[in-house]
Order: sequence, then C-alpha cells, then structure tokens
Amino acid sequence: MNYYLKVNFYILNTKFFDFQTYKIPESTAFLHKGEDTATVLVVLLKEDYDSNSALLIKILNASGLDMDKDVSLVLLQEDGQYNLAQGESKNIKEVIGFGINPRKIGINGSIKGYHFYNTETYALLLSHGLTDLTSKPAFKKKLWTALQQRFKK
Repeated sequence: MNYYLKVNFYILNTKFFDFQTYKIPESTAFLHKGEDTATVLVVLLKEDYDSNSALLIKILNASGLDMDKDVSLVLLQEDGQYNLAQGESKNIKEVIGFGINPRKIGINGSIKGYHFYNTETYALLLSHGLTDLTSKPAFKKKLWTALQQRFKK
C-alpha cells in the first residue's frame, strides 16, 4: 500500500511536470520548387540569388540544365538552415551549394569545394557564392571544370 501512494504522489506531483521545453525551430529556408522531374537541387542564400540570378541561370544553361525543368531551388536566409536528409524529391541526383556552409545543409564534415561527393542518394558540390564567382575568375573556372565533368553532353 505504501508503494502505491509513493507512485501516485510522483505522478500527480505538478512540480514534476514543471520543466522547460524546447521548441524546434521552423525551417527558415524558402523553397522554390521546380518541376517534379527536377534532378538538380541548388542551395544558396536568398540575397545572393536576388542580386545574381542571371549568373546562376547562365551557369545552369551552360551546363545543359534548364532552370524551369531540371532545377529546384532552396533559398536560405542568412541564418537559415536546410536539412538535405529530408529532401523534397526522390528525383534529385545532384545538389549544388553556392556560398553555403556545409552545416547549414545538415552536413557535419570537411568538404573540399568544387568537387562532387557521392552519397547514397545524390552527389554534392559546394562552391563559393555567386557574388564571389563574379569577382574572382579562378573560382568560376574551378566551378566550370567540375560542372563540365559531371554534366557531359
């Protein structure tokens, strides 16, 4: 009988349930989804996209990719994050990040830029941001070389 009272005391003790909770932050990524047939996911900062969208379109077109049919975009706020493991499409075969820290997309590791890393579901390439590509031709050349090797016609 004593044991029963102790158990009820702990269960009904309101102080036991008085603890702080952690609210999981909602994604601050803005997702612009392409067609369902999109095979390439491009992740970049919204600011970078807004000021350099023409360059991104040129890069993708030169690689043989159509922005409207082949590409989905994830535009992140400066403090935003996006988890690639919870990607929106099974069709995605390549992920290209421009100016993104790997941790912002759920990758915890050291990744060399301008090199495609194959995972179980997609290949990942990280590059400098579009603004940096505009001002530094050496970065643009490295990106172009990696894209040519991946998207051979």
